[in-house]
Amino acid sequence: MRVGGPNGAVLRMPGPWERNLYVLWVAQAASAMGFSFFFPFVPLFIQDLGVEDPGRAALWSGIAGGAGGLFMMVSGPIWGILGDRYGLKKNILRSLFGSALVLGLTGLVTDVYQLVAFRMVLGLVSGTWVTIMALVSASAPKERVSYGIGVVLSASFVGFTIGPFIGGLLADSVGYRLTFFVTGALCTFAGLMVLLFVRESFQRPREVEKLRPRLVFENFAQSIRLPGLAPVLLVLLLVQVGPTIMMPVLPVFIGTLSASGSAASSAGIAFSIMGGAGALSSVVTSRLARRFGIGPVMTVAFVGGGLLYLPLLFVGSLAPVFVITGFMGFFNGGLNTLAFGLVGSTVPKDKQGAAYGVAQSASSLAWGGGPLVGGAIAGIWGLREVFLVNSIALFATAVLAARLFRKRPVETEAPEAESAVADVEPAPSAATSGD
Repeated sequence: MRVGGPNGAVLRMPGPWERNLYVLWVAQAASAMGFSFFFPFVPLFIQDLGVEDPGRAALWSGIAGGAGGLFMMVSGPIWGILGDRYGLKKNILRSLFGSALVLGLTGLVTDVYQLVAFRMVLGLVSGTWVTIMALVSASAPKERVSYGIGVVLSASFVGFTIGPFIGGLLADSVGYRLTFFVTGALCTFAGLMVLLFVRESFQRPREVEKLRPRLVFENFAQSIRLPGLAPVLLVLLLVQVGPTIMMPVLPVFIGTLSASGSAASSAGIAFSIMGGAGALSSVVTSRLARRFGIGPVMTVAFVGGGLLYLPLLFVGSLAPVFVITGFMGFFNGGLNTLAFGLVGSTVPKDKQGAAYGVAQSASSLAWGGGPLVGGAIAGIWGLREVFLVNSIALFATAVLAARLFRKRPVETEAPEAESAVADVEPAPSAATSGD
């Protein structure tokens, strides 16, 4: 819709899909911020629950995070099928309100076993961002889909940059438990925004096959068999595993270097630095990929990430940790952006939903397996040994990625990957930011 403005200028009013996009931006930013509140202090909270040894606390944090990721991997395809049948808006509401309830109840746990159980349930009910991207893709004009996806991604960057810092401060000032309640309140706010202001034109399919485990498996298998998608999913899995191995270890490691009473705040600062560097990297790396090709840029990023873990074997103060985690965030953000760009540019337009659904499962597998591996290494060998293992793994991944790209050139896909990221930049002015 266009209306007259001052001096005869014509102002364009946002259409229904754009109004949905702006609301979803706010909802995604709020939910991403809420989920990232507890990243910096889960291992520290576990120590508060009675697991005082740092290595064992990291191990239990890995078990909790791994269980949640694996349950999310299993439930993701099922929620995707239900969303196609009953509406994507309902699916988003299920995730936001369900997560709000589980996170609020997590603040009441009394031992580590209850914490692991709640993380499992959280994995079953969560998974907001993929469903939001699906709704944006379904409602936006074809020529504006990449812009909409970019806006959603920008909200995630904002939430995951600000959230850990605020969460760490809250944990140190008001306690771990109240911070979980605040997280639940943020997810409730996001759910109310979607409930009240998002409109979906949904028509339920007339004939649908009864939901059976076989149907879920067949849909998943058909998506993986999309031409060229399997090697891209492998790269995506490897990209996601590296940072997640460090998730249960870094807060405890920072706690050993921090002054008493400031461990959560220090860990929050580190995670926020990583998020901000990742947001910057998403733009810079995509432009490098367009010039030099995705394969070479990703290989260099894997090697750079591997080199960055080595100094953590020797550091004895917080300042160098903050610098190193910033560079880590830069490499990790670029790798994630290019990997998800590859997913979108590999499959036809009419298969995007299925491809991103499988990509979510690959990402969930990494978020499930990575913390388990990192926690196990910390529990058996020690905290710093995790950094050494991760460094070796990234070097090996660089070799594997180079071989995959040599067999399957993807340089022509770099412009597509960049277009999905370049559209992130106008998001704050267009939508007041969001994930």
